[in-house]
Amino acid sequence: MWIASGLAELLWPQRCAACDALSGLEWALCRPCHDTLLRAEAAEQRLSFPRPPAWTRARCQFEFGGQLALAIRRAKYGGDSALARLLGRLLRPLPPDYDLAIPVPLHPRRLRARGFNQAAELLRGAGIRPRIELLVRTRDTPPQTDRPLPARLRNVAGAFAVHMPERVKGRRVLLVDDVMTTGATADACARALSEAGSAAVLVLALARAPL
Repeated sequence: MWIASGLAELLWPQRCAACDALSGLEWALCRPCHDTLLRAEAAEQRLSFPRPPAWTRARCQFEFGGQLALAIRRAKYGGDSALARLLGRLLRPLPPDYDLAIPVPLHPRRLRARGFNQAAELLRGAGIRPRIELLVRTRDTPPQTDRPLPARLRNVAGAFAVHMPERVKGRRVLLVDDVMTTGATADACARALSEAGSAAVLVLALARAPL
């Protein structure tokens, strides 16, 4: 196996998701860029919901900024699904206590424009099958940027629905997104999953943007 891995590295050398430097097969970022990552604290410590959020537990891996922010933007807005999968390595280790993993869905119109769902690609990069068929976005909501939390909550209220609810009933769902800011979108997704009968919703985001 190590021979095949070494040959693959020679033929298709892995480049850093942020700066394009050679980084090795096991790294999403080169060592200098990786060293700039800042681990995020527990997501709930920074959120001030007017009500208890619908999820059971939330975790963000890193703070959004610097080279990680650059890499996420390159993947998301540069149409690079392979780069998004590469960044999925940074999600590991994933929580052990879930039954199925669902990415935060895009509206079909936005999915067609982008060409891929970056949250789904993150899961694929982490070696997890994304259950993209189970949660759908029913409204193409305006961007959340620069909206205060109450406006964000109103913007995404009722914007998600569970398809085939029998497949989430009684199951522990890992809900994955690339960036979490206030948690309004994750809350709306978790609410739809909880109303469909899921036993727990564990939110995992690659990065947490400043409020």
